[in-house]
Amino acid sequence: MTARESYYKPKSISIAGVTFKIHYKPINDYGLCDIDKKLITIRDSLSNQETLETILHESLHACLAVSGLSYLINNEDTEEALIRCIDSLYIPIVKNQLARYKKNITKN
Repeated sequence: MTARESYYKPKSISIAGVTFKIHYKPINDYGLCDIDKKLITIRDSLSNQETLETILHESLHACLAVSGLSYLINNEDTEEALIRCIDSLYIPIVKNQLARYKKNITKN
């Protein structure tokens, strides 16, 4: 990372009006989501891209919990598989459409 670049490390994220604090620590996992504490923990040594992707991933866990859907799933492996599916299939669509949108808006 050069001197002109900065680290992407937001301190919180709002999900359906619920604020989750984001802490950065040396952990083995890329990230963790503690629903009861409204806390997302991210490995502190990740790149900006990895940090963004991990925050999005952990936010999806929080979305399921806040919505109540995680109680219907009631299985960590099933929930993780669902989140990874969204990570791999849906998030790239959103990123692509956002980039196209921004490119189109700046032209007009």
